[in-house]
Parts: sequence; C-alpha cells; structure tokens
Amino acid sequence: MATTLPQRPVDAPSVQDLQALRSQVASLRSLGAGQPRDVLDMLDRFEARLPDPVSVLSLSLRWREGSTVLVLEAAQAEALAEAVQRFEQDAGFRAVALQRQQRQRGDTGGRVQAELHLGHRR
Repeated sequence: MATTLPQRPVDAPSVQDLQALRSQVASLRSLGAGQPRDVLDMLDRFEARLPDPVSVLSLSLRWREGSTVLVLEAAQAEALAEAVQRFEQDAGFRAVALQRQQRQRGDTGGRVQAELHLGHRR
C-alpha cells in the first residue's frame, strides 16, 4: 500500500509561533515541576512524625505560601503534644505553630483536636 504525499507543501509554523509554543510548554512544565514527588515526600514525612493514636482530620497544602495546615485528633492531649514536638524536631520545617487545641464533646467521646501550621523549608 503506497502512501500519498500532499500535492503542495505544508506551511511550517513561523519562528515566532514556535517560540510562543516553546514558552507555553515551558510554563506548563514549571507549574508541575517537582510537585508530585514533593507531595509524596511531604506525606511520607507527615506519616513518620505522627504517633499512632493521632489521626489527620484535614490537610491543606499551600504551595505558594510554602506551608501546610493540619487538623489532628487524638484521645489524649499528650499524643498531640508528641506530634507537635516531632514536627518541631524535623529540619524540613522552618516553623511549627499550634494554632488551636480543643476537646470535642459528644460523638467523639471527648477526643482532642488541634490545628497545626507548618512552614516548609524550600
């Protein structure tokens, strides 16, 4: 089976069009550069720092600010204090701040929740 070629040549894109396309591709690549691996590394780091009785209720990763907000829960305040201490000892964080801690009533059986703000080193 023979392949037929077009009768007239196809116009090549202009130099300006190629440069604009290259610029757009570079911008798109920079948006995702390193983030998937960084996210996985960060989640691994969180898991390693949290004591077993501590649960993560929410995680808000703020790439542009270089920070994360974690809402943690445990049956005892001591477990949350241990988690804060572990994050403070991790050189991967430039700042660790306990923003809020409160004992929940009702269905949670008196569990303690804490909101932790972590600043990432870049």
